[in-house]
Amino acid sequence: MGMLLLILVFCTISITKSGGVTDKEYANLPPVFEQDNFERCLLLKDEALYCYVEYHVKPIDPENASITWTHIQDLSANPKNYRHDILRHGVCIPFSCPNISRSHRDPEFRRDLAECINRKYKHLGIYGTVEHDYCQTDEPPKYDFLDRLAAVLLIVYVLFVLFASFYEGFARYKTPEEYLSITTSRYGKLVSCFSIPKNWERLKTIEWTPENYKLKGVHGFRFYNMFLVIAVHAAVLCVAGPISNTKFIEGLFHHRYMMFMASGPFGVSTFFQISSMLLTFSVLNHFNEKSEKELTLKTIFWIVIYRYLRLTPTMAFILFLHSTILPHSGSGPMWNEYLGIDRRNCRKNGWTNLLYINTWVNTSEMCMLETWYLSVDMQAFILVLVFLYFTAKSPKRFWSFLIIAWILHLIYVAWHVYSKAVFYFMRPYPENMYIIKGLYEEDGVWINTLAHGPMNYASTFVGVAVGFVLSKYDKVPTPSSRIGQILYWFGVWGVAVSIVGIPGTWLYSKNYYDSYWFSIPYLTFSPTIYSAAIALGSLGIAAGHGWMTKWVLEWRPTYFLGRISYSTFLAHYPLLFYILGSSKNLMSVNEINILLETGKILSISLVCGLMLSLFIEYPVSAFSSLLLKDKIVNETKKNDIKPKTS
Repeated sequence: MGMLLLILVFCTISITKSGGVTDKEYANLPPVFEQDNFERCLLLKDEALYCYVEYHVKPIDPENASITWTHIQDLSANPKNYRHDILRHGVCIPFSCPNISRSHRDPEFRRDLAECINRKYKHLGIYGTVEHDYCQTDEPPKYDFLDRLAAVLLIVYVLFVLFASFYEGFARYKTPEEYLSITTSRYGKLVSCFSIPKNWERLKTIEWTPENYKLKGVHGFRFYNMFLVIAVHAAVLCVAGPISNTKFIEGLFHHRYMMFMASGPFGVSTFFQISSMLLTFSVLNHFNEKSEKELTLKTIFWIVIYRYLRLTPTMAFILFLHSTILPHSGSGPMWNEYLGIDRRNCRKNGWTNLLYINTWVNTSEMCMLETWYLSVDMQAFILVLVFLYFTAKSPKRFWSFLIIAWILHLIYVAWHVYSKAVFYFMRPYPENMYIIKGLYEEDGVWINTLAHGPMNYASTFVGVAVGFVLSKYDKVPTPSSRIGQILYWFGVWGVAVSIVGIPGTWLYSKNYYDSYWFSIPYLTFSPTIYSAAIALGSLGIAAGHGWMTKWVLEWRPTYFLGRISYSTFLAHYPLLFYILGSSKNLMSVNEINILLETGKILSISLVCGLMLSLFIEYPVSAFSSLLLKDKIVNETKKNDIKPKTS
């Protein structure tokens, strides 16, 4: 939160000009966003008709264009500004355009609506056409079979969880022998899996094995990473919807400090690094050159199945909400833009999420954008297990294969960057952030960088290397002198910040131009350099160094919060879209609003994440273990390995 505050403070240095347009000239331009009163309009009942439109502006006389059109062109030419030649207006037809008599379903309706808006801006020397509209009336929502089925299943499941909680809870008032008899019966075991008090105990209980104690900072690291991801997404919320003070937002994007807001790919890469590090550490502690146990394909198969059953039900529940119940849970001028798109995409492509191939199949119509991370992580998880199958017994082979895999990865990334004409990971500009439309572009930057699995494998390989080192050394060798530690941590943080800041300075420079001489080395090597810096920091923490960093990462509440980070991550996305979709008014944004909105989203996400953990994640995990005990638990116990999750 402190980093976000510093960025905002730097970014809000006074700006009086934007693209050569003064504040006074800017104020006289047509507003990029404008909305009639949505709720007042729907009070008209059978006469109610509210349309949110995209109105594309053009000059009335191109040969003798007005000063207004000149300013619109100047502002729109700079990608750090909104497209001022595309106006997004919410229009209450009975109040603002009462002469329109056609139905909004009539093909000529857009022409009539454009003529109405044209009269408003004719004096500015501009006119336009309506290229997109979303109209709403007071008609009640239409529910299909899946919607009704979803509501019934949800009610039945909630009632069952409440029944299980009371069943197991009342058993606690009996003697220990009676409680044990009730909860260890076949029926009692099944019901106890879904008891909220029982799952609260599971959530709080951490087995402090020597391995877990050595990596206890990982819980904190995982939580803080999730915290930062949600914080950045919450900040994006403030620019992803209709804004009343667009000048302020454009001012933010004119500062180079915004490059730190674009460092999301580096931040998310640490999730992959942690996941591969934990998996490698666990496997090599049990299957190494000194062990008689073998990491068989059968063991790998059941580890993957266990992880699939551990992660998928919670994601499937959120997908289930997006496809059915959530789109009917509210309304707003742009409700369809935020909630409708996932309803359509999830019904069409939700199966790709369940198979973790949504980053490869129909990517421009991806269901639940945030699940790209889960897909890439599952793919990397399987890749690491296959790698360890061939190398766990031979340290020499391990390092040889890892270096070869890393080199092949670099070659692939360089080829991919060139063939897809990709020049950067992400450049957050107002138009890209608005309704997050930049993420849905077919063959766009986001799909070809962050959401493309192989682009993230550098952090996976670094995590594998860190897991190997941690498994081989009880105490990781690091500088012991005070000067040595200062230089060590200066190198860690210095490299991590520099790999974001130095290239970012060029990316946000006024003189920037697309060049493969920059993009190929930057996109190919920067993830490895950043991940290596984080890896050195992880090794330093494991060795007992780090002072304040170590204390923050090992702060006791993060043990608990880290265990609900998965559900919290999944819960924050529908929450963000619900807030955006249900907003009835233009948002006025300033530094304090952004911080307050971020804090609100984080707090509500944690509460929703806790509820999701207790109602879905932990119950289904316990039930999966019970259901497949003979196959999964016995197989893993036989080989003495516990499957890890990210």
